[in-house]
Amino acid sequence: LREYRVKELTGKDHALDVSGCIVNGIVTVKIEPKDIDNFCKRQGIGQEAMSPFPVEAPAVYSDFYLVQVPIGTERDRAKSFRGDPSVKETGVLFTRAA
Repeated sequence: LREYRVKELTGKDHALDVSGCIVNGIVTVKIEPKDIDNFCKRQGIGQEAMSPFPVEAPAVYSDFYLVQVPIGTERDRAKSFRGDPSVKETGVLFTRAA
């Protein structure tokens, strides 16, 4: 994780570790649900690429979403999303296979 922080790949010096999962091409965004439609239009992505992410158990959803992007474009897409007026923060979700 330190290596990714040095390369500014996690945005705010954090990442989520979901060890045992194989997930590629995911960027995290904090955005209000009312802004998702316009965000998707501006960014050229379909709403099916957006998945709300629970922040507590049982599932309590906030303004935190996982966004599927093409594999290998995570860093560039996160930077692009940071420039969007409706996005509060972004990051890259790093995972590894078990």
